[in-house]
Amino acid sequence: MEDVFLKLWENRKVLPAINNINYYLLVAAKHKALDYLEKMKKQAIISLEDVEVEFGDIAVNPEDTLISTESVRIIQTIINDLPPRCKLMFRLVKEDGLKYREAADLLNVSIKTVETQISLALSKIGAALQVRLPSENRQYNSGRGGK
Repeated sequence: MEDVFLKLWENRKVLPAINNINYYLLVAAKHKALDYLEKMKKQAIISLEDVEVEFGDIAVNPEDTLISTESVRIIQTIINDLPPRCKLMFRLVKEDGLKYREAADLLNVSIKTVETQISLALSKIGAALQVRLPSENRQYNSGRGGK
């Protein structure tokens, strides 16, 4: 509906020539609706019944959920401990979904700088997870019996 009023405002010079403003608005709204329907007809529509979803391995075990929650907590702590510039670039790319080029342009740095900082952040996260989680995983796996 805003489109109709915007069009009316843009063409406000012809308003004195319109005899019936209500009729003009109805016709304008009808044309906007028809344009929208025509546009929607051209878009591919997929039925929900045609969509296949694979859930894979879902952790329903409380112990697995606890380990996942602990991993997320560890990762958040590591991200918060990153140097400010590295943390900013990591969040822009990994959390906000910016492309390396977009983050580089935003921060007025080279793409290579963004790549280096993201790589640094990921290696720190990976190293910290290797240090903190293997002992838990060994203990978890050793309790499963079997030699």
